[in-house]
Amino acid sequence: MRVDSLYESCRHAHGRSLRGQLLLLAVVATVCALGFHFFGTATGIRTSASEIYPAPVGAASMSAYMRRMPPPSIGCTPAQRDAQAKAFTEANAQAGGKYRASSCPSIAILAALQAVDPSAGGMLDLVNVGANKGYGVAEVMALWRPDLGVTPKSVHADLKEAYPDANPRKILGVCWDGNEVVPEPATTAALPTLTVHAVEPLPVNVPLLQRLARSVLDARPSPRARMTVHPGAVGPDADAKLGYNPVSCAAVGGEACQMEPLREGLTAVTGWTLDSFFEEHSLFLQGPAGDHSAPGPVIALTPRPRRSIFLKIDAEGYDGAILINSKTGPGSALDAVRAVEFEYHRVGKWGLEVDQVRLEDVVTKLDGAGMDCYLEYADKLVHLTGTCWTSAYEFFSWSNVLCVRRGDVWADVASHLAVWKI
Repeated sequence: MRVDSLYESCRHAHGRSLRGQLLLLAVVATVCALGFHFFGTATGIRTSASEIYPAPVGAASMSAYMRRMPPPSIGCTPAQRDAQAKAFTEANAQAGGKYRASSCPSIAILAALQAVDPSAGGMLDLVNVGANKGYGVAEVMALWRPDLGVTPKSVHADLKEAYPDANPRKILGVCWDGNEVVPEPATTAALPTLTVHAVEPLPVNVPLLQRLARSVLDARPSPRARMTVHPGAVGPDADAKLGYNPVSCAAVGGEACQMEPLREGLTAVTGWTLDSFFEEHSLFLQGPAGDHSAPGPVIALTPRPRRSIFLKIDAEGYDGAILINSKTGPGSALDAVRAVEFEYHRVGKWGLEVDQVRLEDVVTKLDGAGMDCYLEYADKLVHLTGTCWTSAYEFFSWSNVLCVRRGDVWADVASHLAVWKI
């Protein structure tokens, strides 16, 4: 069955007469669920949001369509767990080399989240810990606030112009970020208020982010879009004193400069824990309780919309330690966020023999905070949480992990992108 035919069958099932609707919906829902899982497996890696969600797809129709399908299960059956682990392990082995598909995920994953909720509930906060040159910020701006005119390509062009003598490869980004083409959003009818908190410890990168912040202000001098650059680092605990090597971390555009416990010869950086940063910048203020599972491109809330907080962490080896040591429950940063994306590899705390942070422990921590986690593999997702976990995923190689709150429409998207869990 063609994907567009499958989509239309699912989307229009609710329009039938009431007589026979229950039987028809049961049959169509089953076909739709199987079609989405087997489609991804049969056709290989998909590279664009339009292939994941055939056009035209509005946020309202896609949100409603997903809610008519059987709710995604939490976890895996033993057969699903083993099939997913086998498929992922074989695909990663075939990719080989340093830059595996789990290292540089496709923008299609974020585009899929934007497609089902282009307004992000009305208010979107991006907290980017380790913002580097700003390419991660530019991705989010291009998808949720295209009116600002900021894209990875525009950031790259600005950096080349501002730093003509810098290493071109470092300026481009380790994943060739400056060449990334962001899919055009399906709708721009309901743009969220966007606030960006870019946390970056390296003085050489802070001016790059400040240039980006100024361009946002110049493009749209409005309180509905603002970006603040915070020189400093988020660390694993309040007593952690961190620093960086001022010699090895001096190259413009460098990405692999690690924070280390402060010692002689290192330059100290301002530090926060995740919870103290959220508290200092009033990120716990949620407003009225919002429902991100409700249909429609706009979530109608009064007197102000719910805040969607997207937390991105690239802390060069401290990612897991930051999350492990964060609080959970009401009033915590992990309770406030809607989604978390972080790096996993073998440097920093991940690679230690003593006090090593393991991916399984981080996934378990976020499970307790109400989130399901997925390895990002190109434009696919590999479900890690609960009974989906196997030791095959503790491979200590450069990868990215996305965690989304259960019950949220973004969790529905993630479940459908986990095409290996058949």
